[in-house]
Amino acid sequence: MSNTTAFVFKALDIGALELLPEGRVLKSGRISPYFFNSGLFHTGSALSSLVAVYAYHLTAEVCDSNLEKLRRSNPILFGPAYKGIPLIAGLAVFLETQYQVSLGYACNRKEVKDHGEGGYHCRRCHYLRFEYR
Repeated sequence: MSNTTAFVFKALDIGALELLPEGRVLKSGRISPYFFNSGLFHTGSALSSLVAVYAYHLTAEVCDSNLEKLRRSNPILFGPAYKGIPLIAGLAVFLETQYQVSLGYACNRKEVKDHGEGGYHCRRCHYLRFEYR
C-alpha cells in the first residue's frame, strides 16, 4: 500500500476525512463533497502518517540528484500558525531521519508579538514554502 493510500485510510479511520454525498457548505459558500479536519491528527501515529505523505510528495518533486543540492541550499520549511507548526516540525524531523536532509522551519503568528523577538514570523527567511490550510 502506498503512503498516500495509507494516509487516506488513516484519515478516514480517525474521522479527519469525511466523505459527504450530500455535501457540506463551506465558509466560502461552496458545497464540498468532503471535509478534512487536520486538527484530528493529534497523535504520534496520525501525525507520522500525515508527515510521511508530505515528505513523499516533496521528495518526489526533488529527484535524488537534487537531494544534495537541497542539503546544500539549506531551505526553510514554512508552516502557518497553529495547525501548520506541528506538521512542518514533524516534516523537518522526518526528512532528517529518512533522507538525511536537515531543513530549518519557520512559522508565522496570528498576532504581532511585541516582546522577545517580536513580529509576525518566528524566523525571517522563507526559501521553501508549504501552504497548509
